[in-house]
Amino acid sequence: MSYWESYKRFPVIYKILIGFVLGIIVGAIVGPQIAVIKRLGDLLIRLLKMIVAPIVLFSLVVGANFLIVGVSGLL
Repeated sequence: MSYWESYKRFPVIYKILIGFVLGIIVGAIVGPQIAVIKRLGDLLIRLLKMIVAPIVLFSLVVGANFLIVGVSGLL
């Protein structure tokens, strides 16, 4: 089995927990010196905030569409 196949089969929650723990460890080791890349982190947070509104709006529109189709199908 290739490395990529084993990576895909590994549960997502474990990947998230491993990344979280590694982030804590690296933050504890490196400390304040990592402030050099703070702007990259701020940029990532802004990009994530920017994508949330369209995803929520799209989800509401799709949900309303299914609701309308389901109700009109009963008539």
